[in-house]
Amino acid sequence: MILPNQTFGLGDCIFTQTLVHEIAKGEQVIWPVFTAIVKGLNRAYPHIKFVDCYKEPIIDTNKRGEYYWNGYRVLPLRFAQEILRKPYKECMRNKYDLYNMDWNRWKDKAMYQRDYEREERLHNALVPKEDGLFVPYNLINNTFRSDFKGKLQLHPNNGLHNVYMGIQDGYSLFDWSYLIEHATEIHTASTSIIYLFELLDLDMPIHIYPRAPIEPTLEAIDYILTKRNYILHQ
Repeated sequence: MILPNQTFGLGDCIFTQTLVHEIAKGEQVIWPVFTAIVKGLNRAYPHIKFVDCYKEPIIDTNKRGEYYWNGYRVLPLRFAQEILRKPYKECMRNKYDLYNMDWNRWKDKAMYQRDYEREERLHNALVPKEDGLFVPYNLINNTFRSDFKGKLQLHPNNGLHNVYMGIQDGYSLFDWSYLIEHATEIHTASTSIIYLFELLDLDMPIHIYPRAPIEPTLEAIDYILTKRNYILHQ
């Protein structure tokens, strides 16, 4: 039985799906994460049991190294960078490097189960119509961090309607997929949404901005980005 020690960072959870799947080899996986992302992850990846890290299971999330807890093999994914003594800019790929896996394979098992009806409801609630047609829009994500306290000021002035992402009761990040796919332009802080960009088929301009002052550049994720339509604001 497998228990990943990666409680925060929705993007980290998406990025390491393939890694955890390969290590588990069909064994049960219980994955404690922050309260706010439990429901969304369980809908997106139903083969894994995501639980509230503040309720169960109770493990020492600050304990480094691999160990066993109540029969579960605890994977120290959040400490991969420190264990390998690598620079911060390699923090994502280090999770795979720790287990000698090719990080370029991260997409193999990362695609999530979509709820298209839920996605369209969210889209239709946020995008206005003119003459019976949905207006072209910028999709804008100003926030980052698992507690949503990180904030950028992104207000593109290109004549398009602006749809700002935020907490919507009953919806998760994954439920923004239809809005992502139908945006005319996207402007976002460097955060977990970038992994959805990589998994979806997109061709609109996607502007990505560093989440300053935490990360003043994009060097921690720019090597992961493969689409030609990215516009990186370093």
